[in-house]
Amino acid sequence: MGNDWYEYVEYGTMSSWMINLQRIGFNRESATIILNQKKRFIDETRQCNEAPFMLNKAELLNCRDEGIKLETQDISINIPDLFF
Repeated sequence: MGNDWYEYVEYGTMSSWMINLQRIGFNRESATIILNQKKRFIDETRQCNEAPFMLNKAELLNCRDEGIKLETQDISINIPDLFF
């Protein structure tokens, strides 16, 4: 059975993208915004040890949402390899 219902309930979604973004430190609202602009913020062709993708730090820090900016700063300190 490939379903992890505990994880789906914990993160409030069945989307692996949403779960991965929340797992690395973004809240649900920030993860939703990032996914809605996926081409701008996420590079699926690159990977790191923490996730099967990398994030565009410059774009995240220049977005309009202050929460994303703050979360990006914190996450980039803890997981610097996640960003390009």
